[in-house]
Amino acid sequence: MISLAQPGKQFALEVTRSTVMATLALSALIWLLLATQALLQAPVTPGPALLVALMAGLLPAVVAMSLPLGLLFACTAVAWQWADEGQLMALFISGRGGRSLVPSLLIVALMFGGLQATLTHLLEPMGRRQVTKTLGMAAGDFRLEADQPVMLGSVLVHADEVDGSTAQNLVLAQEQLVAVAEHGDLRTPGQIYLESGTILSVPTQAESAEWTIEFDSARIPIQTPAIRLDPPTLSATELQNRIAEMKQAGKTPGVEETTWYKRTTLPLAVPVLALLGLSLGARRVRPAVSALSVGLGWWAIMRLCDHNVTLLGPLHATLIPLSAVGVACTLSWIRWTER
Repeated sequence: MISLAQPGKQFALEVTRSTVMATLALSALIWLLLATQALLQAPVTPGPALLVALMAGLLPAVVAMSLPLGLLFACTAVAWQWADEGQLMALFISGRGGRSLVPSLLIVALMFGGLQATLTHLLEPMGRRQVTKTLGMAAGDFRLEADQPVMLGSVLVHADEVDGSTAQNLVLAQEQLVAVAEHGDLRTPGQIYLESGTILSVPTQAESAEWTIEFDSARIPIQTPAIRLDPPTLSATELQNRIAEMKQAGKTPGVEETTWYKRTTLPLAVPVLALLGLSLGARRVRPAVSALSVGLGWWAIMRLCDHNVTLLGPLHATLIPLSAVGVACTLSWIRWTER
């Protein structure tokens, strides 16, 4: 049972504890999904050390995605429990009601909102950049395996046999060229030394001439895919500089400005989600139902706005999802009748 002397403090502590647990559980699932997606897009599967770096780089983005929904779930769950056990009724009878929990809840929500802002503005861009660099390093430090074709950028590499740093019966294909060699040396990072082989042309058009070159030895450089720093990987200063440069060049920085605004609107949504969770839980809405429905609806609106950012503009495309959560919170509070 609650202590009527400090109900807000107890409610805030329970919400904090539940938020941490819900965020951890949701983060584990999102972490697995993002890691799988990154590995599927990687030209080469990273080794153990690079895999650890990859997982560490994904962590800030994972927590940033999980925290808002974790807080919503926690607020709904704790409020639902208090309503189910009659603790909100006790507050109502004492003359305070469930709305007296708002000040303490807002303190907790603002604390988590500050953490969300730190993640989106600072830690998540750093982590995403580390993921990008890790995937690029994996291509330059690949390990060839027998009968396992590997794509290194635009080069397909295949070997029948691999013994340490040597390979037998190699095939390298890129665009209209195919190199076949009896032996290969893989000791030098970023290069493959071939011995006793042939380079064949594979014309894409029938009228093009075919040609063949035989060689005793050849050195094939393996180019590491260029690291491209997309807007989500840029720091606040770098992102602002890119936006200014694109505007000076007469280009429309739609994606860049949308990324910038999202880094602010997402933390602003955290207190709103907390208030929404309180009202939903007090009205006996199941925590899983509220988190799932609000999360899917919020995500769908954000995706719709992202696809129409040219029409809406970056600012409106990021404010609409926040406004939708605010409207949902307002309607839920209007329908919350304490008794």
